[in-house]
Amino acid sequence: PAAAYDRASALAKRRHLSLNRLFQESLELMDRQEREKSLYDDFSRIAETVAESDVEYAFTAQAEAASAP
Repeated sequence: PAAAYDRASALAKRRHLSLNRLFQESLELMDRQEREKSLYDDFSRIAETVAESDVEYAFTAQAEAASAP
């Protein structure tokens, strides 16, 4: 535990942050990464079911919308 504290303190010092702020930013990063992973996993599950993720029907409408003035 003391070694981890020393490394965290040194990192905070190099980044010109308080130790508290370093922990806050680290927790925010971990939360963001977890949410991104959750979204990736959700979309991966959707993609596994080809029939449910078929979007070819929308290509014509998309082309029309893109070419509209």
